[in-house]
Amino acid sequence: MSDDWTTFNVKYFAIPITALVFGIVIGFGLDSSTNKQPTKEYPLQVHIVYETAGYYHTPTIECDSVKGDTIYKDGISVVNKNIKNVIFK
Repeated sequence: MSDDWTTFNVKYFAIPITALVFGIVIGFGLDSSTNKQPTKEYPLQVHIVYETAGYYHTPTIECDSVKGDTIYKDGISVVNKNIKNVIFK
């Protein structure tokens, strides 16, 4: 009787669990190595000031260039009239 129970355990429990663990380990290993994208260094950092509910916020945006009130980043232009200052990195 114990021989049947051991065969049942190996066939329906141990082998699938082992395959699952190896699949997860291999999946995480491949995922982390193939999804690495190069990070681009932007030469400018723009500070923008705006008000919400009486509070002033100053977020920063990294970009390629600034001309007047237009910010250019990766070929996309954004017009913003609240540019406070531009910092060269």
